[in-house]
Amino acid sequence: YCPHHPQGTVKEFRQTCDCRKPHPGMLISARDYLYIDMAASYMVGDKVEDMQAAQAAGSGHKSISAHRQACHPGSRKRCGFGC
Repeated sequence: YCPHHPQGTVKEFRQTCDCRKPHPGMLISARDYLYIDMAASYMVGDKVEDMQAAQAAGSGHKSISAHRQACHPGSRKRCGFGC
């Protein structure tokens, strides 16, 4: 997980970073550390930010949600994915 948050209460972790979704930093770090072929990989998530991070990292993506919360028309249009 990313310990940083722009409005966090702990000063040393209060920052904007590239490892917090929708930025792909954590996925890029995993790719480099584990030698992952992102073009042959899929990220499964339940939020629009998960899909945006996957796209930015060059990975395929699938959205899941037990209550289909992430699957509303604005999300699909903004991110270009289906549920």
